Amino acid sequence: MPCRPPRQQQQRGHAQPDGQRIVAQPSGLQPQEQGLLGILFQTKKGPRTSVKLDEFASQYTRRSKEFTQPLERELERRGLVDPARKQVRTRTTVGGLLALGLGIVLAAAGLVIGAAQGVSGDFTSFYIAAIMIGGGAALFLVGISALVVGAVLSPLTDRGDAQADQWRGFQKYLTDVTRGREMAPRLDAFDAYLPLAAGFGLLQQWGKAFSKQENAQVPAWFQGAAGSLRSATDSFGSFAAM
Repeated sequence: MPCRPPRQQQQRGHAQPDGQRIVAQPSGLQPQEQGLLGILFQTKKGPRTSVKLDEFASQYTRRSKEFTQPLERELERRGLVDPARKQVRTRTTVGGLLALGLGIVLAAAGLVIGAAQGVSGDFTSFYIAAIMIGGGAALFLVGISALVVGAVLSPLTDRGDAQADQWRGFQKYLTDVTRGREMAPRLDAFDAYLPLAAGFGLLQQWGKAFSKQENAQVPAWFQGAAGSLRSATDSFGSFAAM
């Protein structure tokens, strides 16, 4: 995503104090970027030129695939995600969920049969119920194990893993900046690293850290929606949380 948002215009008056307006569609956007703009500014009734900040998260939740699917294809194109590994992970996770559900159903059925037949004295059915309960418990454990394995399996290629390690290190650096453990590399770091801070879930901390710095260079478009850096950070936080 570009370091700066689409050309935007501050809202005047009190009609939309917490909104942003798109003035022109940027050129040269990648499919995932076009998808994100479409989520925000394209509706069933047609395109719109403005959107309130408190609508961002709900809009994205309903139509997130318009952004995530092109993004996943781009990651595959760049050799960062291995489709085969991704398929193995998906199959393992789905298989785990199926085993988990079947195990619960089988064990529950065994408990019902065992309770009913135990009262009547039919020990043959009672043994069958015991086998069903044992089998259900085994399937449950297999399902849990498969889900754990699916969560551990990474769809990233070796190159993707190497880049992920670098980004995790950079995330730690930005976190340390927000906590005062590291100095910002330059005065315009707020604007330059704002999208990255938002992507790492650090938007509110990023804004609050720079609101304490007298010489920090903060773009007018960011403050314009709410009147101050701190209040704007709180407003934009709901959007970044998506």
